[in-house]
Formats: sequence, C-alpha cells, structure tokens
Amino acid sequence: MPAYFSILFELKKGPDAIRNFCEALLHSGPSFKSGYYESQNDSFQEILAWNQNKLNENFQLGAAEPAFHDYKQMQFSYLAFSEVRCFILNERESPAFHFHLIVPEDDLLEYGEEAEGVCSVRRKTEQMEQLKSVAKKMWGNTALLAIQTGWEESDFPPSAEEIAGGARPQAEPFCVLPSAFCRREPGLAYEPVGRTGMLIEDVTKWDI
Repeated sequence: MPAYFSILFELKKGPDAIRNFCEALLHSGPSFKSGYYESQNDSFQEILAWNQNKLNENFQLGAAEPAFHDYKQMQFSYLAFSEVRCFILNERESPAFHFHLIVPEDDLLEYGEEAEGVCSVRRKTEQMEQLKSVAKKMWGNTALLAIQTGWEESDFPPSAEEIAGGARPQAEPFCVLPSAFCRREPGLAYEPVGRTGMLIEDVTKWDI
C-alpha cells in the first residue's frame, strides 16, 4: 500500500452531516467511482445511508471489532490522480468527526536520480493546487470547522477547538480555518476563502 497525503475535514455531528458533506464534495470536483473493499459494489446512496446510521449511533470501531462493522469508504475520480479515497474517523466523546480525503504521495511528488545516485524530488505544484481548489470549494459549500493537511508520517492534527485555544494548525502544506482563528506568522501565505475562512499555506511543509 502506498504512502498517502491527507486532507482532513472536521465537522459537527448531525442527522444530515454525511449527506451534506458528500454531496458538497461532488460539487467540488471529484466524482463518485465506487465503494471500497467490501463495499465496492455499494451505490453512493447506500454508502451514505450506512454511514449516517453509524454516525447517528455515534459509532466508533473497537480494537477487536471486525472492519466490516465500520464506516464504509468511498473511491472518487478526480483529474489525473491515480487514487482518491474518502473515509470517516469518529471518536464517541467528541462533538465533531473527520472525513479524510487521501491521495498517494507519489501523485504529488516526482522522483529523479541525479549524479552519484543522489535522489531528487520535484514538487507537482499543479496537483497540489487542484487539491487546494477542492478544499476552498468545500469550505464554501458546507459547514466545516477546519480543514488541515498532512503526509503519511505527519501527526494527527489538533481539533478546531484546540486551534481556537492557541494550538498551531497543521498546514502541510495548507489549511483552511475560520478567519477569527488566524494568528498571522511571518513566512506563511494567507488567502481569504469565502466570507468566513482563511487559507494558510506553508510551502516549506512540502517536504515529507
């Protein structure tokens, strides 16, 4: 299995949270391809219904529980990305949950070999811009608490509540937050998103 780059969308739990998010995602660029693994033959609507029922139960997979009890994953098609997959993480004690949209890291980085066997890495800026476009559209199309990004080896990001309390958001290389949460730092780029959001980009975090 390849290493993945992740966009993490944090949103409040609610009776229409799954449908609202997934339908907004379809209007933000990606198109539904199929379910994943054991749900590969399930329709978009079947997966929405299953996942919303799970969220209504505030379900969190137990350590010894079989994976087929969990939220169902979805696969999407988006431009030239080789794989786009979406899955849900929920913690019972939290009022919020996360959608993870993942793509292979190799879709964003191109490796080459220079003299004396030294490996070079070229950043695929156009592909990252395409993911930023999805994030910005999602911020405008649905009620999100935060959008953060990370690589396979990144830590799990702080919650929106923790960021509001002073924690540093995970922008590897970008995040989108409520403008009120933003504390401007030198070396970072800032771009307003809609009426309430701010995209923050740290290009030094391209490195994995």
